[in-house]
Amino acid sequence: MFGALVIDEFSDVAVGRREPQFNTKALIPLAVLSTSTVLLGFLMVKLLSRARKFQEQQDSKMPRTMSFTSASMAFGAFPTEAKVVDPIINVVMLFPSIEKCPTAESLVPMAQKILEYERCAGVPEGTVGRNDWRVPKSHTEVDPKQMIRVIKCHCNSDEELFREAIEVHWQDSLRECRHTTGKDPLPWWEFLIFENKGSGSSVVMFRLEHSLGDGLAIVTLFEQFLTYADGTAVGTLLPQGMVKKFEKKPMSGMKRIAMSFQVFKSTLSVLSLPASKYDDGISFRSKLGIGPQMVSMVKYHLCLFI
Repeated sequence: MFGALVIDEFSDVAVGRREPQFNTKALIPLAVLSTSTVLLGFLMVKLLSRARKFQEQQDSKMPRTMSFTSASMAFGAFPTEAKVVDPIINVVMLFPSIEKCPTAESLVPMAQKILEYERCAGVPEGTVGRNDWRVPKSHTEVDPKQMIRVIKCHCNSDEELFREAIEVHWQDSLRECRHTTGKDPLPWWEFLIFENKGSGSSVVMFRLEHSLGDGLAIVTLFEQFLTYADGTAVGTLLPQGMVKKFEKKPMSGMKRIAMSFQVFKSTLSVLSLPASKYDDGISFRSKLGIGPQMVSMVKYHLCLFI
């Protein structure tokens, strides 16, 4: 129980003659006491659960769990009727001629390097609707040559190349009809080479399922093997300010305790919002009521979401 409201003269409210009167003396102590007790207990259970889960992962050396958003993209949160295509990131690299475009053989070492990374070494697995999604390594060894596809075309301009070739294939599924020699599904990424025999550019596309990482993850991945023409490592591709922002710093025990209390305090602030002053003339008024105000609120939300 999170609180209690004591309404006087309920019969008058039912017939719509006037707004209800609330006994605030009964509201405040019950709300604070019961809410604090429940939240504190919930917070302690959550912290202990997370600590045990972290320890189990460390002991078993299991791959780290995917985020809620990544897992949703992996198992498909949209209904089939929506016909939402797989979320794929396409990195397009253009080369002025087919002679200057990398060949499939030249990309094999790079594909081998990418296969060494956890998220790129297997296929996401988990239970739909649960926080147990991970990317375990493929049961059979993946041949890096299988991660490279070549499509031949004849286009005399970049516009024609994009229209007749790239746009036709940049939503090709990375999940279907792609298997290792052991019949396991291939990881959800690939290199796609468009060898253009016309006068237009040739293209190398790096395609990655969005559930495996975002733009920053791809940039960080590329930093591991990209070099200048003379072989010098490119180094960081991100602005220094952004690098510092995403640095992982160890958190001391005192900081963890302070953060726990801050979360607890912020949760109480959110739960106490109904007792604060309202600033929306449509949903609420200066006095809390369940008459025409609530009817207006329902209509307002229906209009918003339908």
